[in-house]
Amino acid sequence: VYGITTKPSSVTDELAPISPYGKSKMYAEQEILKSGLDYVILRIFNPIGGEDSTKWNIYAALKSKFVEIYGDGSEVRDYIDINDVARAIEKSLDLKNVILNLLLPMLEACPKPRIC
Repeated sequence: VYGITTKPSSVTDELAPISPYGKSKMYAEQEILKSGLDYVILRIFNPIGGEDSTKWNIYAALKSKFVEIYGDGSEVRDYIDINDVARAIEKSLDLKNVILNLLLPMLEACPKPRIC
C-alpha cells in the first residue's frame, strides 16, 4: 500500500499503492476506519515459509530443476516467516484500533504494546 519507496515504510506514511491489489487493500482499510468499529489492521509484508513451499524450492534446487527468480537481483525485500505472522496475529487479538506493519526487521511493527 506504500508504493515504491526508498526507505522502510511506517504506518504513518502516506499510502500510494501502485497496483489494483494494493488499491483494494487501501480502500478496505479506509472503510474499516470509517466504520466506527474497533479494528486491528495488520499489513503483512512478503510472508514466506510453510512446509510445502519451502520443501518444493529446496527439492527443485537440489534436483537442478528450474527455480524461477524474478527481477535482476538488485531488489531488496524484507521477508517474514509465516509462523511469525501466525504468532503476531494471535498476539494482536487483544489490541484495539491499531495499524501494524508486520515485516522483518520488525522495528516498525513493535510499538508499545509489543507484539513481536
